[in-house]
Amino acid sequence: MNFSIHYLSIALIPLQNKYVELIRRWRNQSSVRTRMEYKKKISSQEQRTWFRNLDTWRNQYFIIRHQEQLGGVLQLSNIDYSHKKAEVGIFIGSPLWKGTCLPWLASYTLLRYAFESLGLSVLYAKVGQMNQRTIAYNQSLGFDFLKDLSRSFSIYHLTANRWKKKIYSFQDLIDRLAQSHPYQLMLNPPGEKVKLVENHSSGIQVQY
Repeated sequence: MNFSIHYLSIALIPLQNKYVELIRRWRNQSSVRTRMEYKKKISSQEQRTWFRNLDTWRNQYFIIRHQEQLGGVLQLSNIDYSHKKAEVGIFIGSPLWKGTCLPWLASYTLLRYAFESLGLSVLYAKVGQMNQRTIAYNQSLGFDFLKDLSRSFSIYHLTANRWKKKIYSFQDLIDRLAQSHPYQLMLNPPGEKVKLVENHSSGIQVQY
């Protein structure tokens, strides 16, 4: 991927080799991996093998950046362009970001990209059934319960039609987050069409 995605002060940077070890360290934190379906620690070799074999057409991973600070990872995985669907996920590696508005704004940015730029029709999120905070987090973005996947995990989903109805209601929330959070944000109205801007130094850049 030769583009990055920007909205407000959030930048989603495509995963590159220089970030692979960083996200492994984030992923191996007990606060992160114990919430995952696969809970074992990942070795450096396993991480390098995973990255080398990653199909970036169907699996898009992004580092979340805010004002030059890196904080976590977002993903669109198992993208099915024919049926216009994908799975979405996030984890935050920086302790400084936890409990802030930044993960929510990053997820909001990715959802706009998925629906408005990729033209997807539905997104799925796998959520631990006992993780009430993550369930509430997904619901705050518009995801609804779809089905139980196992005794431990459930699937939530968000359709493009529901997203279109929800997106304008987010502006007041974004305004409140900007006022209450120490990072001051430049606000733009949601619903603005995605613009593809030619950037000769870094390729295509998706900007909101």
